[in-house]
Amino acid sequence: MASCGGGGGRSSRRRSLHQTRRFGTAMPKWAGAFAAMRWTRLSACVTLAHVPDRTARPAVSNDSRPSPDTIRRLATLYNQGRHAEAEAGARDQLARHPRAVALYDILAAALAGQGKIASAVETCRAAIRIKPDHVEAFSNMGTGLRTLGRLDESVAACREALHLKPDHVEARNNLAIALQGLGRLDEAIENYRAVIRAAPDFAAAHSNLGAALRAKGDLVAAITSYRAAVRLAPKFAAAHSNLGVALRERGQIEDAVASCHTAVELRPDYAEGHNNLGVALRQSGRFDDAVASYRRAIELRPDYAEAHNNLANALRDLGRVDDAVACYREALRHRPDHGGARHMLAALTGETTKTAPAEYTAALFDGYAPDFDRHLVKALKYEVPMRLADLLRRTIGDDATFEHAIDLGCGTGLSGEAFRPFARHLAGVDLSGEMIKRAREKGIYEDLAQGDVVAFLNGTRERFDLFVCTDVLIYVGDAADIFAASAAAAAPDAVFCVSTEFFDGQGYVLRPSGRYAHADAYMRDVAAAHGFIEIARENTTIREEKGGAIEGRLLLFRLNGPAKAAPGS
Repeated sequence: MASCGGGGGRSSRRRSLHQTRRFGTAMPKWAGAFAAMRWTRLSACVTLAHVPDRTARPAVSNDSRPSPDTIRRLATLYNQGRHAEAEAGARDQLARHPRAVALYDILAAALAGQGKIASAVETCRAAIRIKPDHVEAFSNMGTGLRTLGRLDESVAACREALHLKPDHVEARNNLAIALQGLGRLDEAIENYRAVIRAAPDFAAAHSNLGAALRAKGDLVAAITSYRAAVRLAPKFAAAHSNLGVALRERGQIEDAVASCHTAVELRPDYAEGHNNLGVALRQSGRFDDAVASYRRAIELRPDYAEAHNNLANALRDLGRVDDAVACYREALRHRPDHGGARHMLAALTGETTKTAPAEYTAALFDGYAPDFDRHLVKALKYEVPMRLADLLRRTIGDDATFEHAIDLGCGTGLSGEAFRPFARHLAGVDLSGEMIKRAREKGIYEDLAQGDVVAFLNGTRERFDLFVCTDVLIYVGDAADIFAASAAAAAPDAVFCVSTEFFDGQGYVLRPSGRYAHADAYMRDVAAAHGFIEIARENTTIREEKGGAIEGRLLLFRLNGPAKAAPGS
């Protein structure tokens, strides 16, 4: 099964969800949280939380100092969210006590609380110039640098804090978060675990470890970490929401709904939590409730593009096409590069594009993976791989054997299972990492790769004599690149097996479902332009949906010499 595009968002990544992570760190106990950073990736919201440093004390210079009451008053202003007043008070005191490091700490926190991250970082640097061994300033500077996207510098700052104080758990937590931002997941996990060994009750570290494990695809371990976080901190709303996301991705939908409900009950103003709840509700089939959750997320964050996109998907489920179109447009107003919203807007307004965005397709199938086989085979009565394999057998012969087959858009391996008897060596490629993971579990492929099928074929040195391409073209309109790349990677007389949704017109069309359909003549022409000649065609039902059976085609082509010039070229 292909993983090249999709039908509208990410709930099981059948519904494309915007993924947000907040990375936080710690200020000294009296100052509270230093800053929060939002980091976006594909689908559901994940929050990497901040727990204040429970041990540090405000550092001061050996010069004239502000009184303890002054420090307490400014810290109270900060902790009450009165950041501008805290900033003004800290600046006023610094004019009198220019070497009082505690005032720089409060000023940095107040600046960060107002979103003035660059100024907060420079304030940390000023504190370090006065007190070069100021651990908290290095740790908090690391957070600010990360917020600015300067992850390598963030890692360096956190490492300096740890050089000064190796057992500083907040600095190590911050280091792990920065490493995770750089994609260095193994190092991040190692550091989160070190934090937890040193401070077993550090709930945020358990939650952050869960996020890193989830990013690695280890949902079972991620769920265990999130459960540890909520056990240690029962009112930790973000961890409850993160747990719900992981449970949903694992296919435990009702448990996911319950966890997400808990998150928004604990924190009613949690926009990402309401969005996550909407995703779980939509996946459970409660579309009206999902709409209500998405609307609440948007009330809290009017510029929340992913919630607008998810709301559009749920409205489309309910048949409210005009409302869905308006919401897709709103998503694009806030995030013009949102591939899923752009694709579905085109589908619903009659615009035929060349292909679905890779971002949309990967998100669709990453979330779809846990329930993919059951939903497709049982709910949609999907039998395309078996029927296409049977057509190959009847066309080529029962004893046909291919040396090196490639399953393009292999998904969880449904097509691989059907075509395995034909191939001595079977490889698979798919955009979705979650699909690849489940295909690997079946043990039917010698080789598996994650990536775009055209890029893979253009980059491989292998030569394949059998290409399997089931349900790939429903997410790709213009098939020329796939045929061209296949021809370049083909052995002599290679066979290309493909399924399409049937279009009774010319060329191809993007349907309101978000899937493409292709005319028979178009498929013959584009294949012939790259040296493939049709050797068999059969009508079939691609799937059963609410509107009835989806008519399709099963097509076999054989490479018949060098590619011909494309018509009109």
